[in-house]
Amino acid sequence: MINQPLLTDIKYGRLPSSVNGCGWMAAYNLFRVFGINKSPQAVHDELEKGLKYNGYMGTGPNSLFRYIKTLVQGAEISYSRRAIKRHVSGAKAGIVLYLEWTGAHYVTFSRVDDDGRFRFFNADVGNEMHVDTF
Repeated sequence: MINQPLLTDIKYGRLPSSVNGCGWMAAYNLFRVFGINKSPQAVHDELEKGLKYNGYMGTGPNSLFRYIKTLVQGAEISYSRRAIKRHVSGAKAGIVLYLEWTGAHYVTFSRVDDDGRFRFFNADVGNEMHVDTF
């Protein structure tokens, strides 16, 4: 899933997923990378149950991590730049949460080569093959 702005008809809490659905989209994309068979609707519904503040703040990082770790063996969470770089260096895939001028945003990444290049899902709207480094 790469076009979050198109998800105007799918509510996530009180808001449309086009506004606050990057967390459930990132989980869905990560599961696809790892070959875990979960429908977008199932991921959406399971994460929506844990939303706080009617979803106005989107999916909390700890809620997302707890959910992912039930299905992705060896999942880890990092908060510092140093820890993130350490985890990314050996990772097949993961999710990163970053801050933009509009707020926080989750994107899934998956390794494309051994030169430190990754494919980023839902980072560059509509660009299915957004490949870059950290």
